[in-house]
Amino acid sequence: MLLKNFTPHNVVVVVDEAATIVIPSEGIARVTETKTVAPSIDVDGAIIETFTSSFGEVENLPPREEGVMIIVSALVASAAKDRNDLIVPGDLVRDASGNIIGCKSFRRP
Repeated sequence: MLLKNFTPHNVVVVVDEAATIVIPSEGIARVTETKTVAPSIDVDGAIIETFTSSFGEVENLPPREEGVMIIVSALVASAAKDRNDLIVPGDLVRDASGNIIGCKSFRRP
């Protein structure tokens, strides 16, 4: 199976303590977003803008290919319900500071 990464960063798969697989980004699949202004909020005299979002079409997602799975964000996977070739990083691995450094598996949406 070939994996293609369409997230904005490399995906590091932690196989075990001694082995990782790095899957470089080949592009960025995104979901279009429409923002609508909502009422501002006042926090201790500071006015903070708020908005609502609605999501539309998926952009920059390559076509299906036999024997290929495409790594995407959870938002892209949820918007492309007609695709069965998408996977999302799962079982995230974090460093001592809590930063994500990789994943142990992939989730099928």
